[in-house]
Amino acid sequence: MPMKTIVCLGLALAAAVAHAEEPPVFHRYAITPLVGGTGFEAYINSSGAIAATQRSPDRAFVWTSPGQRRFLDIPIAGKPAVSGINDAGTVVGQVEYQIDPSSLSAGAYIANANGTYVNIGAAFPSYSLAHYVNNSGTAVGEFGTVAGPEKAFIYNNGTLTTVGAENSWDGIGFHAINDSGSIAGSQRGNRTGVFTAFTYHDGQFTYLPGLGGTVNSVHDIDSAGTVVGGSNFSGDAYGHAVMWRDGEAIDLTPGFAYSTTAFGLNDLGQVVGTGSGPGWIWTDGRVAQLNQLIDPASGWSIDSAFDINNAGQIVAHGCKAMLTECGVLLLDPLGLVPDPPPVPEPSTVLLLLAGLSVLFAGRLHHR
Repeated sequence: MPMKTIVCLGLALAAAVAHAEEPPVFHRYAITPLVGGTGFEAYINSSGAIAATQRSPDRAFVWTSPGQRRFLDIPIAGKPAVSGINDAGTVVGQVEYQIDPSSLSAGAYIANANGTYVNIGAAFPSYSLAHYVNNSGTAVGEFGTVAGPEKAFIYNNGTLTTVGAENSWDGIGFHAINDSGSIAGSQRGNRTGVFTAFTYHDGQFTYLPGLGGTVNSVHDIDSAGTVVGGSNFSGDAYGHAVMWRDGEAIDLTPGFAYSTTAFGLNDLGQVVGTGSGPGWIWTDGRVAQLNQLIDPASGWSIDSAFDINNAGQIVAHGCKAMLTECGVLLLDPLGLVPDPPPVPEPSTVLLLLAGLSVLFAGRLHHR
């Protein structure tokens, strides 16, 4: 056997042994379905309270334990959606309403745990979306104007601040804010379909690099200012989930042969997301599909993971076989388990979705 081949085999064996000796970082998860949690948006705070929606009838609610739901009777006519919940139980979101038979719009709201509401949308007659609320009660989002492109807003204790796009960009949205006031969002190029991610603090923009494509989406920011979202590869055929840390774009799902996006992260560096395949979790540089970490006897298959708190609890969406039951799921971590086997290839149906933009769920944000 040639010496080069022997060396290569030796290196591969050493790498395999080193990986096998790595301490486990993944948990097995217990599943609790949320009764009535049928919408495709759900977010969790540090105490495990979940903001979610049900359909038919359309209502938003906060779930705290099995059988415990507090409905948000938002005094705005329309179809409510949630976008986030903070540790005090304050929820933000938007209410969709019909403008005419062929078009919809939305108005932003804040729903406080004491039952009071703020109709942010009243300030923006065209449309508005509240994406996120931090533990200081500061909400961020975006709104449209009759005369021009989207702008961003910051709302805190009755004070509303608006921010326009910088330089040649013609649209902007604030998508997440941490407790230090650092904001993450994206700006859209003038009729080009280009989306660039950024952070914003004390009036200053810092633009974030991507993976080579023209579309970058932002979904969450942690207490240290680390941002997660998605970024297209060159050519924009598909993209991968990204973590922006220390000015670098880190591909979180390098082994996935289909589109992925990161939706939530906690202060422990754990990230969850979804894409054209099942929901997944990334931690300590390793990634696993959540379906590999639940009891197969449960019958559930997890298609999306929306959010994760500092206790490691995950809020996700899943279905049973033949779509006999679908809904929002709470995943509670159990004991650590060895790394699951490599990520399997997606089905043909899932691959057909691979060309979708990583912005397909750009309205999903939390906390």
